Amino acid sequence: MTSSDPNRDRAERIVARIIEQTAEENLVRRIDELIDRAVERFEYPPDRPHTVDRFHEIITAFIRCLYENAPLFGRTLTRSQAYDEAVGLLARAYQGEFFGGYDAALTDAAYSAGSGIRLVLDRLRDLVKARLRQEYKRWIFLCQVDPADWHTRQAIAAFLFKRCLPYMPPELARCSPDQFTDKILMELIDIYADIR
Repeated sequence: MTSSDPNRDRAERIVARIIEQTAEENLVRRIDELIDRAVERFEYPPDRPHTVDRFHEIITAFIRCLYENAPLFGRTLTRSQAYDEAVGLLARAYQGEFFGGYDAALTDAAYSAGSGIRLVLDRLRDLVKARLRQEYKRWIFLCQVDPADWHTRQAIAAFLFKRCLPYMPPELARCSPDQFTDKILMELIDIYADIR
């Protein structure tokens, strides 16, 4: 047995734990279901166009409801914090029918046929889920990989590189696995999880 075998075995166990802990069914159970239960407690406003001020009240109340009723947050937000959270999520990631961002959400809420505000809140819920999923995956990665020594990290990179090689563009395939040991390692794990 060579000196790299224990590192390779440890690397494979670490990758297996990360894949297991970030599997879709685990993310649904740990995040999506909790958010969905919290949303059930929110009293949706009537489906009609709202003023900008009323739109702000609704999205603020929605985010506050999520934070107060989903145990994974562990804190409540002030109105100002909830407003900032809602507007920030909409500005960064909301995609409307014709364009994206906060203005698209405001437009959808005002002009979508019959269910505009509901559409915006459903998408806001999905944005919260997506953000929490990314944060959870990053936390799992940090808990599993950060404590590992350099040789184990190299072994993780080599293991993943070998498994992902057939799916890599030629310019990446020519790289050394060691080049994936630090910052890109998390992305390599995501790619591996997707191709499994």
